Amino acid sequence: MATLAVGIVLENAVLFTFGKEPRRLLSALAVHPLSIGGLGLYPLQILIPLLGLAAALALHLVARWTLRGKAWLAVVQNPDAAQLMGINVTSTIAAAYALSTIFAAGAGMLIAPLVHVSADMGTLFGIKAFAMAMLGGITNPWGVMLAGCCYGLIEALTTALFGSPYTHIITLTLVIIALASMPQGLFGDAGVKTV
Repeated sequence: MATLAVGIVLENAVLFTFGKEPRRLLSALAVHPLSIGGLGLYPLQILIPLLGLAAALALHLVARWTLRGKAWLAVVQNPDAAQLMGINVTSTIAAAYALSTIFAAGAGMLIAPLVHVSADMGTLFGIKAFAMAMLGGITNPWGVMLAGCCYGLIEALTTALFGSPYTHIITLTLVIIALASMPQGLFGDAGVKTV
């Protein structure tokens, strides 16, 4: 709740400071589209998924091969045991929040030239990201990444076939149907109930 409250305060601060009119952010990578297989793609549209995959791989390597990464994993799995092993849980959580903020800022800067910049531009992206986290299985980062890639392809195909007014209706309906049939997500572990 505190995160949502801070988000609302920041969104309104931006509205009061810069106004509610969306603005265009220009980039040399989003001016001249490339023709690939009959599709017009901006270089930025190719760069974003490549950078996302590179960031995911880098995070995986950091989590598996560095002390800080292992501390993050330990705190996620059992904060009390991690603290007993000498890991500063508070600073580890703060570092994870800082890193996620850096990634969010980078993602915002990359996506800004492709959409109009406004105070609430992150709301729809946040909803999609949360839906993909649930769909991929919250405990499985590679499943979340795969779900996000599949969602992006389905969204692009829906827009190409039916037009942009139907994009969110069709894609989010498919997400709801998938989550209703598999509540643990595509790659998540089903909860064990003891009776």
